[in-house]
Amino acid sequence: MSGPNQSLKPMLTDSIDAMKRVGLARRHAESASVPVIYLIEADAAQALPVRDLLVSNGYQVEWFDSLAALREVGLRDAVPAVLIIDMGIAECDAVVAHLTMEFKARGLYGPTIILTSARDDIEAQLSAYRAGASRYLTKPLEGERLLRVLREEAPRIPTEPYRVLLVDDDLQQLEIQAAALIEAGMQIRTESDPIKALAALQQRMPDVLLLDMHMPHCSGPELAAILRDHEVYRQLPILFIATATDSIEQLIALDLNGGDVFIKPIEPVRLVAAVHSRVRRMRQQNEMLESLRTIIYEREREHLALNQHAIVSIADARGKITYINDRFCAVSGYSHAELLGKDHRIINSGEHPAGFFSEMWRSIGSGKIWRGEICNRRKDGSLYWV
Repeated sequence: MSGPNQSLKPMLTDSIDAMKRVGLARRHAESASVPVIYLIEADAAQALPVRDLLVSNGYQVEWFDSLAALREVGLRDAVPAVLIIDMGIAECDAVVAHLTMEFKARGLYGPTIILTSARDDIEAQLSAYRAGASRYLTKPLEGERLLRVLREEAPRIPTEPYRVLLVDDDLQQLEIQAAALIEAGMQIRTESDPIKALAALQQRMPDVLLLDMHMPHCSGPELAAILRDHEVYRQLPILFIATATDSIEQLIALDLNGGDVFIKPIEPVRLVAAVHSRVRRMRQQNEMLESLRTIIYEREREHLALNQHAIVSIADARGKITYINDRFCAVSGYSHAELLGKDHRIINSGEHPAGFFSEMWRSIGSGKIWRGEICNRRKDGSLYWV
């Protein structure tokens, strides 16, 4: 690719700055509102409980009992985050096509479409996805599952805008890409010099990096290889922009953490959809990891508290001790090494009849809880009750 046209720089900067102002202002206004859901269901007995459930969980719900009712109202000023459509409604496919056309005509990124049906067979599911559905749910709708799906799908305009760094020495391409992503409500930063891209990454980590394959001084795959050697950037999603003749380089790009390769000229709708999908998936993974870290931390604190106040041992199905805590060792007088791999006979006091322990192990072996008092013998021969 040839070097950037310097005469375009002032025009490009002004254009992108203006688009950023418009895009961010629009996104701020939209994100301040409650997520809007369109429910298209002919059966009031099924629609009303769903509507009440969603409203009680903080969603704004518009219920339509037919395609005609939806057409009569139109899209108004609200942009729905999700459409929940009964596949049995008249002209279901037409509903999807109608709304898709309206969103495209208004230059908006379309909502998630959830199709519902009483059928639970693969043919019905295939029909739903071929009609344009993102998710398929069987009736009657189970409340917790529906809410879980909506938590995943509803934030088409996220609380925090998606951050994208575009690196391309072609300023006209930068403007086209930035315009499409800003219109979708994303925060965009552009860089025409790949050498400066690392500094831009250090200033603020983006959610996704968009790289041109061919740039002077440093190609897209070369920059991706450099980033891969930095631990902080290893999980950063990278999307590449290539020409139709870059088949080998596309494979290299995919190997360098690139989840997708775009062929010029880029369709704005496909670009927005791919960026949105990658960022949302990455944020969901990060949320899951953070939730897991919290759970592990809480379990560690519980474990610490338990060890401070209780005698704990764990045995396998054969009765062999696989774990003992420090307090167990302190009370019994045995070390960890002396107890691990042994069975509990090592601390048997002989004070209980043979049937006592048989009953205990029968209860535990069947998955039940056993409660009682046991007299054990310490290493020094003294007795203690637990």
